[in-house]
Amino acid sequence: MKPSKTRLKDVLDEEPKQNHWIVDKFLKLQARMHAKNPNIDDFNLRWVERKLEDYGNGIIPERIDLERANKVWKEWK
Repeated sequence: MKPSKTRLKDVLDEEPKQNHWIVDKFLKLQARMHAKNPNIDDFNLRWVERKLEDYGNGIIPERIDLERANKVWKEWK
């Protein structure tokens, strides 16, 4: 199953080695947030950056994180 371009939780059902899709989506979200509002004190921006650090350290994302990321993505469309 190929992940959707706008839904992060679609990739959760893939094998753990496929988590690079999640990191890519979070990086795109972070870039979008920086482009529209470069305020580093934004709560959602800090959350996205913290999740990127977690995923870089090998933590596997949970469904609730991906659902929240979808909501944040819609806010920054």
